[in-house]
Amino acid sequence: MKSRHSIAIPLGLLLATVAVPSALCAQTFIVDAANGPGTNFTSLPAAVAAAPDGATLLVLPGTYAGFTMTGKGLTVLGTGAVIQGSLIIDGTAPHQRVTLRGLSWSATPPTTVIGLDNCQGLVLLEEIVQPANPFVLGNYLYPVAVGIRANSCSQLCLRSCDIDCTVELQSCNAVIESCVVRGESHAAIYLRFAPFGNPPRDALRLVNTTAQICGNSSFFGGWGANLGLGNYVQGGSGIKIIGGSLRMLDGTIVAGMSGQTSGAYTIEAWSAALRIAPRVTLTGALGYPTQGPQSGSDVMPQLTGTGATAGGALTASTTTEDGDLVVLAVGLPGTPTTMPGFVDEFWLDPAVHVFFAIGVQQQAAPIAGSITVPNPSSFAGLPLIWHAACFGPVTGQQNTNPTISLVH
Repeated sequence: MKSRHSIAIPLGLLLATVAVPSALCAQTFIVDAANGPGTNFTSLPAAVAAAPDGATLLVLPGTYAGFTMTGKGLTVLGTGAVIQGSLIIDGTAPHQRVTLRGLSWSATPPTTVIGLDNCQGLVLLEEIVQPANPFVLGNYLYPVAVGIRANSCSQLCLRSCDIDCTVELQSCNAVIESCVVRGESHAAIYLRFAPFGNPPRDALRLVNTTAQICGNSSFFGGWGANLGLGNYVQGGSGIKIIGGSLRMLDGTIVAGMSGQTSGAYTIEAWSAALRIAPRVTLTGALGYPTQGPQSGSDVMPQLTGTGATAGGALTASTTTEDGDLVVLAVGLPGTPTTMPGFVDEFWLDPAVHVFFAIGVQQQAAPIAGSITVPNPSSFAGLPLIWHAACFGPVTGQQNTNPTISLVH
């Protein structure tokens, strides 16, 4: 079989091949707080309320209020957009997609910054930037800072986000790619809740969730403190998982220091299944093995991708063992589905995808794909899912994580 390391085809040809021209018919609206030429809305909440299901909002530089959206799928593409308030999204159907991209917060509101509930369609959060969130009340015992909270979301992807407070996912199916998440430190909390503050925060908290982490993501548990007289506040864990499973394909996890020793855990696992690739860097202790986690170091292939604007290129590239046979596919998002012979799910629409490349992975020559984005603005907001299946003597038969290329 001939080895092929990369291939490039026009996006229009791909879409014609998979017969989805209707996917490009979404309406596009311009949201501009400065009310410049072409503005459809100056208020983001008004735009969200008025835009039809499936529409794309291009949010220009400015400051905007938060919004609540129920039972609607929208694409919100920000360029220098600063949000003041929370974004609450719930009740989407499997065919309704939500994308939030390029949004930042200069100060966080006294609630969860982004809250997602019962979203059954694809949710993509890309290039979200959040500072520490000091005043979120998690329960009656102590405040818990939550930057992104998702509950019962069946297809959630976080890409290239920079979050300075806890990300909390419960009963979700999630992929986290190339993100940085930092739990709040005791010092920050101490300033608000004297005299002793509250325990530092875990960076990522997973409850009954299936999570895949790839693309050199980093998680830093919040730092503890030395209170003197032999009293120490233990640092937060990089990742805490209760039930569910974690597939850690790449990245760095750092336990929060306590002021005396590491104290906290890189991954604190309670009755959860862990698979950790050898390329992952762990700094700190690993979990509570007496509480039922199943952990191991496994060779696993991963896939990373990039998005692009008009005229650019959508790309995806594999990382697997040299000598592995790799089959790369791309298409529209579909319901996560497990295929016979594979442990992990595929996120591709089974009827709307193409086999893009096939070849043997070689050192410094991964199997890769590239799609040129044409100029029409109607492509803005289109997500394409890439997946690869890998076969080899060490890898066995495995699929990669999904990666998303977003036209933005």
